[in-house]
Amino acid sequence: MMRLLTLEKRLSASEKAEKELQRRLDESEKKQTELQTKLAASESVVLELKRTSKPTPQVAFTASLGQDQTGPFDYHTTLIYQDVITNIGGAYDSQTGVFTAPVNGVYTFLIYFFTWSRSESTSLRIFKNTDELVGSFVYKSTPEQPIRGESSSNAVTVQLQKYDKVFVLLHSGGKIIDSVIKLSTFSGSLLFSLD
Repeated sequence: MMRLLTLEKRLSASEKAEKELQRRLDESEKKQTELQTKLAASESVVLELKRTSKPTPQVAFTASLGQDQTGPFDYHTTLIYQDVITNIGGAYDSQTGVFTAPVNGVYTFLIYFFTWSRSESTSLRIFKNTDELVGSFVYKSTPEQPIRGESSSNAVTVQLQKYDKVFVLLHSGGKIIDSVIKLSTFSGSLLFSLD
């Protein structure tokens, strides 16, 4: 009889443990269902964001002249930087020397050039369409000064509309030197797009 009571106690304890496990299992299944609902809602939001958001365009270039000397010319000349180092987005045209904005946005441009001091004074200008933005200049040295290399640079940050053109103009009489180490370059990149 004692053994029967012991077995009944053990059975009762097992039934209680089973009920507790079932309660926990039901609670876990309820939480899992709630999490699946939240996950489905989150996935729906992500899909909607992907559908409605525009990808951020990537635009950046650097090119050097790619020849030992450019100029002097009797007229102002658009420089054609033929040796393209980087042209992400393909907005720089190495055949014309012109960057064409692929999207509305804020861009930055940089020119750097090298010349010999005994050359004529050399002046470069960055243009947006027909508007001069910034320039860079090296003065001709006097005969008393030794020949030396001179360099100059400038940069500009500017808002462009899609299809605006940006290029570098060498003023008449100026001469620019380049080499395999790319002494004279034109660079630009999109900082951020604007709608």
